[in-house]
Amino acid sequence: MKRVCLTLVMTALVLACQSASAQEVRPLKVTVGPEQIILRKAIQPFMFQSRRGTLVVQGQAPAPHDFVAPKYTWGWYPGTVRSTDRGKTWTPWKPAAAQGLGPIFEGTGAELKDHTLVILSRLARTAAPEGYFVSDLWESHDDWQTLEGPLQARMYVPEAVVGHSDIGQTAPGFTLHRTMLVMPNGDLIMTAYCWFKGDETPSEYEPSMNKMRCILLRSKDRGRNWTLVSTIAVDPTTGQEGFDEPVLVRLAHGQHKGRFVVLMRTGRFNPLYQTESDDEGKTWSKPHSLGFHGVSPDLVEMKNGVLVAGFGWRTRQAFVVAKDPTAPVDSQLGYYLAFSMDQGATWTQVTQINNELSTSYAALAVTKRDELILVYDKSWWGHPDRALGARFIQVRKAR
Repeated sequence: MKRVCLTLVMTALVLACQSASAQEVRPLKVTVGPEQIILRKAIQPFMFQSRRGTLVVQGQAPAPHDFVAPKYTWGWYPGTVRSTDRGKTWTPWKPAAAQGLGPIFEGTGAELKDHTLVILSRLARTAAPEGYFVSDLWESHDDWQTLEGPLQARMYVPEAVVGHSDIGQTAPGFTLHRTMLVMPNGDLIMTAYCWFKGDETPSEYEPSMNKMRCILLRSKDRGRNWTLVSTIAVDPTTGQEGFDEPVLVRLAHGQHKGRFVVLMRTGRFNPLYQTESDDEGKTWSKPHSLGFHGVSPDLVEMKNGVLVAGFGWRTRQAFVVAKDPTAPVDSQLGYYLAFSMDQGATWTQVTQINNELSTSYAALAVTKRDELILVYDKSWWGHPDRALGARFIQVRKAR
């Protein structure tokens, strides 16, 4: 593949930043490196990063022809790759034969203070008594070379109920998504999305799927048991889907050190929303639109305090191109980064990384002080050319 380095101090796409003056200031030099294919035939990546810099990426891969999906996987077959050199090279990874499919996760992993990795599978399934849910919990003591488990994590979310997916399937429970992090006292915080009793407003495009809410969970015992902290956001009038697919960063720098910042999806073709908490998630600010569109955002804080959001802008034309590959790809379709120099108060330099058909799912990690890796998918469900790609992106203050 021809290696083309796209230097995007240029990027012309300053889309709906929150003030005109912010749009005129371009304080960062963003340099996008060449694409590397890290896993063929897979889509919708999620990523874990250990403190040693090991990266683990998982996507939905094609299942073997004789595979019968267990109900708890909701039809997913995982493909996983691992990198021990911060994303330069990747090798396939599989669990032990006796561990079945292993974890099927959406980024919900964390490294405890003693270097134990804790990973939770994506689905919290209904359990007894009412109000309890369970998920598979895995541990690693060798930086995800091998895993122990599955153990069982129990979650008490008394108002949560089972609903339907965006294609009308009955959900086995609710979804653990993107963020698990270790608090200073050793507790674990995790984001999820679900339905509560009374959440009965139908989504715009699938009447059997009601609009959702984002919630925050906390564990005081290394992930074995979880309780509800709060609803991060809920509003039946917002977007096509309400609030779902959250990602959380706990700020490590600056005036608002310790603040939680959460970005959320609100639909297939709707803007991303943001909310904040200054009391460890007990209460939240009113969610506000960021103006730029996307699904399943990811969010990282760089060591210089810059916040970076990564997201795929899914357009209506994507569904046309998915059915007819000869149809034109519209200019907005693709992956983007957005940057905040003021701890999420404003977002600038909405930078388009590529322009091609994808399901619009991506994952971000900080690999060096001024470098990110963006992992994203290419093509569409069922297409033979689908794959996970990765690019290194340098982010420096412009001189």
